[in-house]
Amino acid sequence: MAPVKLFPEKFKRGFYSNNPRDFKKYEGLKTFPRGGVDMLEYWYSSNPEENEYLDEDFQRHLDHRLETLKKQGWDPAKQFAYCISQSHLDLGWMWRFVQGVAKAEATFSKAHRHFQMFSSFTFTGSQPAQYDWIRLQYPSTWKEVVDDVARRRHEPQGGCWCEADGRIPSGEAWVRHRLYGQLFYARHFNCIATVSWFPDSFGFANNLPQIFSKSGATGFYTAKLVSNKETKWPFWAWRWQAPDGSTLTCFMSGIYQKLGMFGAFHKEQPDSDVPESYVDSYKLLLPGEQVTITYDMNEPRKHPAVSNDDLPIIGVFFGEGDGGHGPQGVEVATCRGMVDRGVALWCNTREFFDMIAQWEPRLPTWKDEMYYQFHRGSLTTQTLAKRMNRYFEWRLPVVESLHALATRLDPEVDMPAFSRFYEGEHDQTPTTSNPVEQVWKNVLLMQFHDVISGTSIPEVFDECYEFWSQDKPLVKRLERDALAGLITAGCAGRWGVQEMPLKKGIQVSGQDMKSLVLVPLFLMNAGSATSDSTISIPATELDGFLPLVMCMKGKDGEIAWHPLQFMPEEKNQGYLDARPARFITAARLPQWTSASCWLACIRVTEGLETDSVRVNKIISEATSRLFPAMMKGNSDHRCAPLSPRVHETEDLVMLEGNHVSATISKKDGSLTSLKLHDQEFLSRAAQIEGYTDKPYREPCWNLMREWNNHPKGWFKHATEVTITEKGPVRWTVRALHEFGSGSTACMDYSIHVDGTFVDVTIALDFHEREALLKYNIPHAIKSRESIAETCYATSSRKNEPTANHDVPRWEKWMHSFVTQENDDGTRGFAIINDGKYGFDTLDGSTGISIVHGPEYPGTNIVAWARDERKERVKKDLGEPPTHADQGYHLNRLRLYPYEGSWREGNVHMMAHGFNLPTPVLVHDVTSGFRPRSITGIHDFGASRDMIEKAITESMKRETWIKAEPTTIEVTVLKKSENLPSFLDPALGQVDGIIIRAVNNIDQVVEGAIKVNAMIFAQGSGIFETDLLERVPRPHATPLETSTISRAPHAKFIEFSTSFNPHEIKTFKIVPNKL
Repeated sequence: MAPVKLFPEKFKRGFYSNNPRDFKKYEGLKTFPRGGVDMLEYWYSSNPEENEYLDEDFQRHLDHRLETLKKQGWDPAKQFAYCISQSHLDLGWMWRFVQGVAKAEATFSKAHRHFQMFSSFTFTGSQPAQYDWIRLQYPSTWKEVVDDVARRRHEPQGGCWCEADGRIPSGEAWVRHRLYGQLFYARHFNCIATVSWFPDSFGFANNLPQIFSKSGATGFYTAKLVSNKETKWPFWAWRWQAPDGSTLTCFMSGIYQKLGMFGAFHKEQPDSDVPESYVDSYKLLLPGEQVTITYDMNEPRKHPAVSNDDLPIIGVFFGEGDGGHGPQGVEVATCRGMVDRGVALWCNTREFFDMIAQWEPRLPTWKDEMYYQFHRGSLTTQTLAKRMNRYFEWRLPVVESLHALATRLDPEVDMPAFSRFYEGEHDQTPTTSNPVEQVWKNVLLMQFHDVISGTSIPEVFDECYEFWSQDKPLVKRLERDALAGLITAGCAGRWGVQEMPLKKGIQVSGQDMKSLVLVPLFLMNAGSATSDSTISIPATELDGFLPLVMCMKGKDGEIAWHPLQFMPEEKNQGYLDARPARFITAARLPQWTSASCWLACIRVTEGLETDSVRVNKIISEATSRLFPAMMKGNSDHRCAPLSPRVHETEDLVMLEGNHVSATISKKDGSLTSLKLHDQEFLSRAAQIEGYTDKPYREPCWNLMREWNNHPKGWFKHATEVTITEKGPVRWTVRALHEFGSGSTACMDYSIHVDGTFVDVTIALDFHEREALLKYNIPHAIKSRESIAETCYATSSRKNEPTANHDVPRWEKWMHSFVTQENDDGTRGFAIINDGKYGFDTLDGSTGISIVHGPEYPGTNIVAWARDERKERVKKDLGEPPTHADQGYHLNRLRLYPYEGSWREGNVHMMAHGFNLPTPVLVHDVTSGFRPRSITGIHDFGASRDMIEKAITESMKRETWIKAEPTTIEVTVLKKSENLPSFLDPALGQVDGIIIRAVNNIDQVVEGAIKVNAMIFAQGSGIFETDLLERVPRPHATPLETSTISRAPHAKFIEFSTSFNPHEIKTFKIVPNKL
């Protein structure tokens, strides 16, 4: 049997490190802990003379340690200790993922050896990805793990695919962490995790309690907030509440000397005035009191409801970590000594959290995010990693939905990419038959907290680049095959190219126009937002044809004609960010709607892909000849709006559309004005700016405090400001800058004729070290707080905080948008992005963190990457890169002024549409024509009706799912998972379709979901499930008993439900035969 290849192996040189790579070298290689081999036998020997634990010196050491702990403040009579063994493993960090596999095996094998030698010992593992590696690579170790779990010695906890960053993953990514992680445990161990496990992640989103609790968790463990730098985390045992009301019981302890509390009960931090101290950290509330805390509360520890009583138990989570290989023999012996001295007991994680639950009525409630007061730079480091993460997070649910819909409409439809994938020589070995699940697991692995945050060595990002290069083309194939499947299933109507001879030939710019060719185009918005952006049509799929206009049927049945604009290939954006030549048009396609459209094309006799000026000139002239109404006032309501208008003076360029206008300075390339309906939304010019960024330690993780007091002054003058695009769809002004040590910035400001936004694209060739770039937008909104999207939720944060725990949140984080809004909710200003996370709200601006050039971390002393680096030096290839984020970066923002409130749903719609371009499939123009003879086509007004008659029968438009009101989004349509019977004995093994819906706002909403009856027959059962797709109650009844509408022959099946603030709801629809 061929060995399982866990990672793709395409590039012989690392993209980030430039190291030569030998993929065979490390097969089967063992890895060792940084302190050398740990001889466990000496700690458990039956020979008293050899047993290190029984050694008198060690026993005296234990006595001294216990006395020291007591002097530091521990009273075992009031806080009895419980010892829980673990070994935190960074799957990739100062070593590659491939070495992380070997570290995982060494860690679990070591736990098994402890079990064999010490009957009281139990061990907690936490990452299903780590277990999966063992299953696939080390069958003998895997068998030991399975046996140890069955004997309740080895305890799988955590339940997320890996210990991900707590801030950056999207809401659906977190759901997949839980779904795939918990189902791995259920299928292989017949259990699921009850405690979410994040000892080392850099802060936590406010909605995680909902996601974790709706997927089997009751508890949450972390160690990271112990090392806060400005204020001590107020309560180390607490209840954590999500916006919807879901709660988890939480516990925190430190990791000093890998011994938790037994390392030190109180110690000073060398870089902070805040001690790492257990003293007074576990205070309970007074009996009968309840307190809910947010960042608005100043010094919550001093709240009058807080008692002087300590939680009477304390957990000692111990074991060598970061690189696994724990716990060490001396660590187990230390805990054993405390047990023998009567101040501690052995315990597993579930037992300990069950004990904490008894005190839950007296625990304070935290209802907010949990912000780590350090590692703020990790929101920005490694920009490509973050862009690729966002790309896959948004596109995977779409291709999954397209596939689910196609198979529902036609179970026999063939979509080859979904059954045959990873067949290339350099591809990884598929470990599941579902390509969407396979790619999701790769994405989730790269969301490990030291990877997606950008804080790993460059060799780890070599492996990420392998994943992206393998999976991005696969996702495109999946999308194409799924669209083709929908066409086969009947979504597109009659499908075929039609050629219509012209009565009299026309010549335009040297091109003879003898006929008009109508090429079918299929669009499917399988996203959760009404797409209000441009639709891109690949030029390579129109070989030999030049499209002039797109015809599309609106929801009222009227046909609208949309102009097209050619965009040349953009080669300078690297392999993954390259954008092929394409035609763009502006068209609105509602959520979960498919549409068959037509492109009116002419034949061309030569390749024009590199000459955008000439191509757009031909399109303009041909359109004006054939479709004059589109170019002359648009008196016909079926024609798209006119192009934006441009006004240019000596100092300024102004772009003006139907709703917004933007003014750009020719001096410095800044955006000096942004108006919506003649109302100004900027208080001063928006501009990119550079700052010195030299944090005192761990530069890949951190930002320098008060970076804003150290501007570089790089962007006071633009080298060139020109108009680069002139419609008819989009107008663009480009400002070029040269700055720093040979770096360049290309700033594109684009406006769409009927858009209500300005797009800002920042293309950087960045060669700066210890420097931070921000794009600062000084808004004219009188707001007290920012509202930023998080994982299936939002977070509101004060712009000028005063509470003690709130002040340190000076670098905030977002997902697809952050907005500022008037207190009365009459207007706001959102900044939308497709891969940025860090921002600030200093000095009346919203500053988006674009890039910084920090020094890479070093490798571990036992890292295999050190050997690679030695080899490259021997081969005169120089030293590896010293600083991250050098080179090309693409950054896309959308500035969106609006009237009303974000709670009306418009901001989410705009942001999600920006992140998810509408999937497009062009008919294969080489597959033959269906000639149709129509004479006299040379004037749009005279022949429009004839053209529309020819294509109307094939212009099929269908809405598949509707959600009301607009604040409710349906985010997922997928085939249900086959669950182990113990999870859901009634419906877990019944095939069905899963629909996930989310309330995007922080208020209770009465929602309704309408599903096209072509998907589900009358009589289908609709059940609400948790995020593991299990019906929580053993004898649940379908929702239709009270809330479903089933009028005879109705087009939609409708069911209604109430959503709590930011609530996530999942529904399983099963066949009517049940």
